[in-house]
Amino acid sequence: MKPPQTPRKRQYSSSSILTTPQNKRQLIEAQTALLKEENLTRSVRVLFNKTAKAFGQLHVEKAQNLQQLSHHSAKLEELNAKHKKKAVVDSNEQFINIETLKATQQALQAKQATNEERQQRLQARYGDRDQELALRRAAEQAKQLQIDGMSFVFSQFE
Repeated sequence: MKPPQTPRKRQYSSSSILTTPQNKRQLIEAQTALLKEENLTRSVRVLFNKTAKAFGQLHVEKAQNLQQLSHHSAKLEELNAKHKKKAVVDSNEQFINIETLKATQQALQAKQATNEERQQRLQARYGDRDQELALRRAAEQAKQLQIDGMSFVFSQFE
C-alpha cells in the first residue's frame, strides 16, 4: 500500500499577473506570482492586502444586497398577487345592447341640437362681424384684467 502523497504546491504562471483580478482569490494569486518573480516592498504588499480585504467587503455587500433585493421582489410579487383579483364579467353585458345604443344616439343628437341653437342665437344677436368684434373685445379685456391684476405700483410717498 502506498502512503498518501502530499499535495503539490500550486504553480502560478506569469499570465495570472496580466489578467485583471475579479475576486479576492485571483488577486492573492497575482500577488504570490509577483512575490516569486521579484521582491516586493512592504508598501506594495500592504496595498495588495488592503485591496484583497476591500474585495472581500465588496463581495459581502453584494451578497447582502442581492438577498435584500430577492426578499423585496418576493414581497412585491406577493402584494401584487393580492391586489389583482379578476373582475367577473357578465356575459350579457359584454356585448352592446340596442337600448344602450339608442340612448347614446339620442343624447348625442340632443347635445348637437343645443349647440346648433346656441350658434343660431349668437349669430342672430351679433352677426358674423359683430361676433368677431365682441370676441376680440372680450379677449382684450381679459388680457388687461390679467395684466392689471399682476402689476403693483410702488410709491415712496404713500
